[in-house]
Amino acid sequence: MNVERLLERVLQDPDSDEPRLAYADMLEHAAPDTDADRNRPAFIRTQIAIARTGIMTSQEEWDRFQTLQATSADLFRQHGHRWQQPLTELGAEECAFHRGFVHHIAMRRQAFLRRAEEVFRTSPIDSLALRDVDGRIEEVLSLQVLSRLKALFLENAGLSEDQVIAIAECPHLQNLKELDVRGNDVGARGAGALASPALMPNLGSLHMEYADIGEEGVDILRGSFRNKLSCTGYEESKPRLSLLMRILRRVFQPRSGPF
Repeated sequence: MNVERLLERVLQDPDSDEPRLAYADMLEHAAPDTDADRNRPAFIRTQIAIARTGIMTSQEEWDRFQTLQATSADLFRQHGHRWQQPLTELGAEECAFHRGFVHHIAMRRQAFLRRAEEVFRTSPIDSLALRDVDGRIEEVLSLQVLSRLKALFLENAGLSEDQVIAIAECPHLQNLKELDVRGNDVGARGAGALASPALMPNLGSLHMEYADIGEEGVDILRGSFRNKLSCTGYEESKPRLSLLMRILRRVFQPRSGPF
């Protein structure tokens, strides 16, 4: 089996460590030409070891964890630009790694629409921060590759209440566990749709700061929370404050994902 086939296995089974470790083994035995390729197996194994770390109950375990983190950070400082190059060439503006592979990207809407299929063939992406949406989300919601996402960040995207409802009803977003709609006109109906387990059954984290849901929306959220849904900022989403804060955030803060 070659490296390309092993990457396919990683993409098909992103939650498993086994294909990632097999990919690292294959890279190691493929006589890599560059320092970046030679160090990639160590980076993959180190990040998997970090992800596997459970509750630490001794100083020895804590010291080992810190060593793993330092090793990962050092390898990334040396070679990260090369490892994320396949995605930056497709338009990714920021990348974050988890378990040895890029799992989160930030992209502008137009670039994502052009290159989405290639992006998801390059790395096991499960988290996306979409930039420069400017209220144009419909074409994005038609993309089947969105079904691979567990997290979607749409902060200050210029979304209307009807568009937020369309997000909640999108069949390709049923696997979302985290959604950020801060700074959008979510509205009371939009808030209710996002909090509905029938529409977004796996959603566990909803970011609503300055999302303009009004008193009615706050009441809907208070009355409809399911046990596993954590919602932040909905008390800050009352109309007057929300409008002011959306303007200030657009002027003074860049849009970004969880980096």
